[in-house]
Amino acid sequence: MKRNTLLPVLLASFIVALGGASAYLLFDHTTNDTIEATSSIGEKVSENSSSPATDLKSLIYRAQQTVVQIEAEDDTTEKIGSGFLYNGKGDIITNAHVIKDASTIYVKTADTKTYPAAVLGMNQEVDVAVIRVPQLANRVPMELSKDQIGEVGDEIIAIGSPHGFQNTVTTGIISGKERNFSIGSYSYENVYQISAPISEGNSGGPLIQRDTGEVIGINSARSEGTSIGFSIPISNVLDDAVTWTSEAADKQLVYDRLSETDPPSTKQMAKDARSLIQFFYQSLSLRDYESAYRLLSSDWQEEVSYEDFRNHFATITEISIQSMDVNFMTEQEVRVIVKTNQTLTKDGKQARYNGTTSFHVKAENGQLKLMSADQK
Repeated sequence: MKRNTLLPVLLASFIVALGGASAYLLFDHTTNDTIEATSSIGEKVSENSSSPATDLKSLIYRAQQTVVQIEAEDDTTEKIGSGFLYNGKGDIITNAHVIKDASTIYVKTADTKTYPAAVLGMNQEVDVAVIRVPQLANRVPMELSKDQIGEVGDEIIAIGSPHGFQNTVTTGIISGKERNFSIGSYSYENVYQISAPISEGNSGGPLIQRDTGEVIGINSARSEGTSIGFSIPISNVLDDAVTWTSEAADKQLVYDRLSETDPPSTKQMAKDARSLIQFFYQSLSLRDYESAYRLLSSDWQEEVSYEDFRNHFATITEISIQSMDVNFMTEQEVRVIVKTNQTLTKDGKQARYNGTTSFHVKAENGQLKLMSADQK
């Protein structure tokens, strides 16, 4: 099938937190810096595999489907943070400092789709807020640890958008408990101290317990000049979140309308195109063929059935990326050239080859899609 190829994706990106000497908040103002990563996947994930490495990849992949990047804007600035779905109504828990004073709030999902959000409630003293995106209703939310308390030494996973690099994953342990401090008007009491490197843009993202896959905290601040982070226990804020959700009336919520006259910058377009293709192959690597198929344009889906799509990619067992280049066709339309090494298995026989695939990426009905792919 000529129109498909495979691109490895980084399932767990480990970054070093940038720092200073005192705790501070983890939202990120818009900057001109660009962060890129290259990666490879050595082995195809088996549907029946139960190895620790496979389980970790599966846990991360499931969690990333519920984590969003939040872009909160006022008249002069834009802040980038994170959040996660906590129920089936499209409600997202985040930090109050991410959305405070914002005139418009947008969320971006793992497949780069962007939606406007409305504020359900905010507690600026304990730094928690809940926003709603109706388009995300009925999606499977994060599992929350309502009763279990994390202990020192527990392995944890943090997911967020440091410096706007969406769905970055870092790992570590709970290195301390019951820490108390204040940052401006925000008071943090009995919070977790964690060793997972986190940075600006991580604010509001989930702290996940490795053993259970459940959210035990909200990543909120870090210690300047160190890799120490701080996370609010979910049990400290869940009552507020549930109250705001139960009292919300959709007719009273205020959503900004996405503007078609204000398209993303070329830098953002390039980043989104890379993220879309990475999410496409991440879905394939975890055998979530339905999610990958939904990223194809309507014309491509008419040309290739889901069954044919799935059967084709099921034969790919190993792949490594050699390069990925983004070339602009127009300001809002790009071609991404990907060079890979691939191993295919069919009828018990393996074949390895080098391939180059050209992806055509642009918006369809306001959402970025894979329009086509030509393999050379």
